[in-house]
Amino acid sequence: MKRLTLGMIGLSAWLLTAGAAPLAHAAQPTADTATYMPPQGYVPTARIAIEIAAIVAEPIYGKSVLAHEQPLQARLEGDVWIVTGTLPAGYKGGTLECRISKRTGQILRMIHTL
Repeated sequence: MKRLTLGMIGLSAWLLTAGAAPLAHAAQPTADTATYMPPQGYVPTARIAIEIAAIVAEPIYGKSVLAHEQPLQARLEGDVWIVTGTLPAGYKGGTLECRISKRTGQILRMIHTL
């Protein structure tokens, strides 16, 4: 028990000192913003939108469902990425549809169409 407690103290000390060091070099917010905003938004490309949609959808729909909907495709409408799955030839049904804010990365909508 004593060894576990000392280990936890050491880990806590590391997290408070060395573990926080990378944060010191991160872009600092200005007086008129709450956080750093990349000029092209947090989701600047279709590839990143597709990766985000796949990561978020996997625990909801499962790997096997997403595997049958490859390739995922993304199109930009205004400031919103719309990521959709591809329905295999001869299949009836729907696919993933995920809407992601290009600017903030927020998931605006996640459905599986019919």
